Amino acid sequence: MTVSPVDVARAHIEAFNDDDWERFARTLTTDAIYDEVGTSRRAEGREAILALFKSKKVTTPDGAGTVSSAFAADGVVVLEVTWTGTMTGAWQEATATGRSRSTRAALILRFTGEEISEAFHYFDSLALLRELGLIAETPPPWESRAGASSGPA
Repeated sequence: MTVSPVDVARAHIEAFNDDDWERFARTLTTDAIYDEVGTSRRAEGREAILALFKSKKVTTPDGAGTVSSAFAADGVVVLEVTWTGTMTGAWQEATATGRSRSTRAALILRFTGEEISEAFHYFDSLALLRELGLIAETPPPWESRAGASSGPA
């Protein structure tokens, strides 16, 4: 029985949500590449990708993704995902903030057979850092100029 790439992509997100690392690993080729464009983090190989995603659960143990749409063509799946979670653990040099986040993202997943061989993850990392309280909220430049009342020209 053949499994559709969209089903595998959804299973990949569900396995992360459930902390089911065995199932998560089975969605990846052994030499898969994960490229997190929003942060410039890159992992090569199933084990490195697994370690990176496990580290995300240390920072936000309740972290989960909700797939709102999926599209597949020619061995590629595009997912629109909303990631949620509360930062109760440290992240790199930052201590836990206890703040929640809801980050919209796009995942482009390239398949080899029924497994993900490449993943490109796009999201607004600046908005994520603001939501978690890791950088200060700042108004857009057009709101901070004296007398300005509209968006950019």
